[in-house]
Amino acid sequence: MKIMSCLHSLEPGGIQYCLLDQIRAFNRLGLSSTVLCLGRPELREIFELAGARVISLDGNPFPKAVNREFVDVICRIIEREAPNVIDTNIVFCDWQVRAAAQRIGFKHVIVSQHGFGDGWDAKTCEIERQQSDVVKTYIAVSRWVKTKLIEYGIPEDKVKVIYNGVDLNIFTPTKPDTVHKDISNGLCKYDVGFVGRLEYSKGPEMLGKVLRQYLSIKRHARALVIGDGNGRKYLAHPRIDITGFVPHSSVPMLLNSCSTILLTSRSDSCPAAILEAGALGIPVVAHHVGGIPELVQHGKTGFLCSQEAQMVESLLQLNEDTQLRRDFGSRAAYWIRHNFDLCKQLKERLMLYNRLASKQSVAN
Repeated sequence: MKIMSCLHSLEPGGIQYCLLDQIRAFNRLGLSSTVLCLGRPELREIFELAGARVISLDGNPFPKAVNREFVDVICRIIEREAPNVIDTNIVFCDWQVRAAAQRIGFKHVIVSQHGFGDGWDAKTCEIERQQSDVVKTYIAVSRWVKTKLIEYGIPEDKVKVIYNGVDLNIFTPTKPDTVHKDISNGLCKYDVGFVGRLEYSKGPEMLGKVLRQYLSIKRHARALVIGDGNGRKYLAHPRIDITGFVPHSSVPMLLNSCSTILLTSRSDSCPAAILEAGALGIPVVAHHVGGIPELVQHGKTGFLCSQEAQMVESLLQLNEDTQLRRDFGSRAAYWIRHNFDLCKQLKERLMLYNRLASKQSVAN
C-alpha cells in the first residue's frame, strides 16, 4: 500500500511528530509513505530517515483559498506517485489537495483533523462544507474535534475518532516500574515542566504568570520549558530554564527531569505533551479546554483548571505531597498506556486505509 500524507510544512510541531511516529511504524510494516508539504521541509532529513519520500513545494504554507498553481502541481504529483490513500492535515493544505484530487477523480481522501486554529472563520467553514464531498472520512483526534466538525456542517457519519498515540518504546519511565519521582531526594531537577511551541495557541502568557506565581512561593524551585517561539518573552525569570527547540528524541529525558507538567493551551485537541508525560508517570496540571478533559482524569491522573490560581494551587498540592504525586503518576501511566498506545491507534488507522484501498481495487 502507498500512503500520501499532506501537510502545510515540516517545521517542528506536534502534528509533524505525530506523523513521523506514524511513518516509522508503517515503514516497519513495509508500507510506502510519501509526504507532501506546501512550505518549508525543515524536518526533511528526519522524515527521510524514517522511510518517507518527501516532496516540498516550497511555497506559502497557509494559502487563504484554493491556489490554482498549487493545485496544478499537486495533480501531477498524485498522478506520478499513484497513492492508494491520501491523508491530509491542516485546513489550508487540505483545500489544495482536495481540489487536485477532485480534478483528477481521485476518490480516497482522508482528512486528519487535529484542531481548529485562528483561521477557522465563517469563510473557512463554508469552503470546508463545499469540499466535504471529496472526503471519504474525517479522522478526529478527540471527541471534542468530532463535535466541532459536526457543528461546522460535516456529516456525522463521515467523522471517526482516532486519538493520537504515544510511542511506549520511547516514552518509558526511568525505572522498570512506574517511576516515583521525588524532588526531596534529588530524582527531579525541576518542579514544573512545559513542552511545546511558545505560540499564541499554547498560552505562553498564562504559562509565564502561573510559573512566576509558583516560583514566588517555592523560592528554591525551578521550572523547565522545552520549546521556543515568540512567547518566550513572557517567561523571563532567573529560575525558568528554556531549552529552545530540541530533537524530539531528547524530550523523554528532559521530561523525566520534571516532577509535574503544566499545560496552558487556549485550545487544544489531543496534545502530545499530556500523552508523553502520562506515559512517563508524570502528573499533569492542564487548562480545562478543548479535548484535554478526554486525556486527563481530574483528581486521579492530574488536575483540570479553569483559572491561573487553580493551576498554582494544583502544582503546589502535587509538589508538596510526595505520596499524592506518586499515586497520580502511577495512575497516569496506567491510563495512558492502556488507552493511548501508538500501536493500537495506528492499527485502527491502518484498518481504515485498507478498507479504502480495497474499495479502490474493486473499483479498478
